[in-house]
Amino acid sequence: MPLHPKAVEALKAAGEKVPVVSFPVAEIRKIFYNNFVNPGRVLEDVKSVEDSYIPCMWGNMAIRIYRPENVLKKGGMIYYHGGGFSMNCIETHDALCRKLANAVKRTVISVEYRLAPEHKCPAQAEDAVSAAVWVYDNAEKLGIDCRRLALCGDSGGAYLSAIVCQYLRDRNSPVKIEKQILVYPPTDYVFPGTASMIENDKFSVVNRNFTVWAWNKYLKPDTDMGSPYVFQ
Repeated sequence: MPLHPKAVEALKAAGEKVPVVSFPVAEIRKIFYNNFVNPGRVLEDVKSVEDSYIPCMWGNMAIRIYRPENVLKKGGMIYYHGGGFSMNCIETHDALCRKLANAVKRTVISVEYRLAPEHKCPAQAEDAVSAAVWVYDNAEKLGIDCRRLALCGDSGGAYLSAIVCQYLRDRNSPVKIEKQILVYPPTDYVFPGTASMIENDKFSVVNRNFTVWAWNKYLKPDTDMGSPYVFQ
């Protein structure tokens, strides 16, 4: 399955650089951060941006709440950022979440979950579930209709969105998700990879080496590879 022409254009624009997986995690995080948080980025205006925290099992997890000018039917969206399970944060996805809030006309809650390899599986899934439950329980305070809650994420964040939906469903949770938007979710650990991954492995930004590197940072040696909350 070939990449969309615009995706090809974006990847070619990135150039043939040294693979990021050749650097220590701390350096890779700096590379990703500086790529997203730079003087040239465009931040759309929204009605309000609020930084807050969600109480969870390990302390307080940071969130950022985006409210557009006109929220339709009190819709809400939880956003889990991508970054190979080990990179990025609320700030790297600030521009994207602003655009999303304005485009979908929902209150967007961006979640800063723990990162690997310091926090391996299932830490990120635990944080993602905690965020969904907290938003549902506090929907009225947030100005959200709890029946109109969507989950969205890119890459590792899309993976977390899928896990949260399955987790809540399997436990007959009162938390009901209205919509699920998954942007290139890595839902399985496969090597050498799917046909599309093999076909597009020539790109330096998204390739098999990076995918395997990311999974190995996230998974523990004793991870249950058959668990539906690890792979879908």
